[in-house]
Amino acid sequence: DYYKPTLDAHNAWMERNETALATIAALENSGNAELAEKQRTMLEPEPVIMGYVVDEKTGSLVYDVNMCADKGEQLVPEMSEAATKKQDYKIRFASERTITITASASFLIGALFFALSKPLGMLFYESYEVSYLLRALAPIVPLMYIDSICDGMLKGLDKQSFIFWLSVSDSAARLVAVPLVVSRFGMTGFLSIMVISNLYTASLRVWKLLSTAKTPFNIGKWLIKPLLSATLCAVTASFIYNALPFSAVISVIISIFLSSGVYIGFLFLLGGINREDISIF
Repeated sequence: DYYKPTLDAHNAWMERNETALATIAALENSGNAELAEKQRTMLEPEPVIMGYVVDEKTGSLVYDVNMCADKGEQLVPEMSEAATKKQDYKIRFASERTITITASASFLIGALFFALSKPLGMLFYESYEVSYLLRALAPIVPLMYIDSICDGMLKGLDKQSFIFWLSVSDSAARLVAVPLVVSRFGMTGFLSIMVISNLYTASLRVWKLLSTAKTPFNIGKWLIKPLLSATLCAVTASFIYNALPFSAVISVIISIFLSSGVYIGFLFLLGGINREDISIF
């Protein structure tokens, strides 16, 4: 069962164990999963279970959306513990749940950036060039989010070697491609390199995570349904913004709220998310 969210217990725990957690993270990132696990047993019980936060007072359980901002690092200890204890069912659950939430949220953000790139660029930077960049980069927002999340989860599963060689190959390809492509095609070439690079790293990280978790890729739930909902969201946001007679700031705010509601509602009707997922938004 899932309950109402509260992050107070988790935040307090993080503050009390800040130094110890930094040490454990360093051990995990260096590949010493067993030593990190021994260090973790010396900590007080952590109010986090596979990406969920447990309130010490009420016992409520909630998915921790802050993991996206931390690029999946919050899932490292949970995945490491599950891997050490060979709890395959927890790894599968965390992988499926995390990709579902991340894909749903990132497609929404990408759709809003694409539809409202011009007003957002002018409001925050007073630049049409920035508006162009926002629209050009909007399609790779889901790749960037999912790539970051899978990176953190793979670290917890002791796949640092795979992550290292993937990063090396990606960096090497960029070093070769940038001077050749950018000199000829300019910014368009640079953006193309970013798209290809993110597609390359994200797809391989997702493949490695799902193969490790022994979970099939759910193309309907993680790609087709969010993409259809994002398309409707972008069209709705653009229409609402152009139809409103208010200032740019007010029009953008109203457009974001209404089109986000359309996105969530349509994705729910398609079966891409459930009621518990909606509470996270």
